[in-house]
Amino acid sequence: MENVNLTVDQLYGLGAAVMLQKLQAAIPASAMPIAQAAVTAAKNAGMAEKYLSKGAAFMQMKAAKLDPDTIKKWQDGELQFNDGVFYARKIISLASGNVEIFSDALLKVDGVSNISKGKLADGINLALERLELNFDRGTGITEKTAALTALVVSDDPALRNGVIELRINGKTVREIPVNQFNKARKVGDPLNGYDFKHPILVKAGDDIQIVVHFVGTMVTSTDVDVIEFVLIGDATGLRVNG
Repeated sequence: MENVNLTVDQLYGLGAAVMLQKLQAAIPASAMPIAQAAVTAAKNAGMAEKYLSKGAAFMQMKAAKLDPDTIKKWQDGELQFNDGVFYARKIISLASGNVEIFSDALLKVDGVSNISKGKLADGINLALERLELNFDRGTGITEKTAALTALVVSDDPALRNGVIELRINGKTVREIPVNQFNKARKVGDPLNGYDFKHPILVKAGDDIQIVVHFVGTMVTSTDVDVIEFVLIGDATGLRVNG
């Protein structure tokens, strides 16, 4: 059984040897070859041992949950850690009730979304650490032309007082009041994001849904409202540096 006392913060910043010792005490012996390969892959990808990011350390802990193809590519040195940034925009004029932003109806279109069908592409696994929300209201704007920024107090109360629900494979993993998105969680961070204290594992092929629960109806008349959500964290991806 995994040792529930082992946290991401205890792995963050450790060298490979010490990290493996902690993992060995925390996960089943059958998963150790995967953990070994994960740490080795991080080193081979050019990441200094003592500077593994929090998301990368989290991914080591969850290595046994990744699909066999990803594990094999990791063991073969074909994967590396990259900055993972995935976004989707949607017009929400006169919206009310519950509206899906990330969903299986989402298509990958430049300027609208860089993710298709609400799923990460093969080989991409994300340690989700931050969720950002941006908004714009203007005459004749579209997803591609909106000047998206953080919500402000004067923005529509139907959205500002709502709740954001994040679902993975149909299971609700977080419910966040919208008013938390304009309160910086880290010094120097922009006021448009919510930082997760505990990262969330999103595997390749997982269904990602972001649902906005509006309180009332957006009051715009002739203007157009556009919302954007951005998923940010450390992601596995094919090596691009040989």
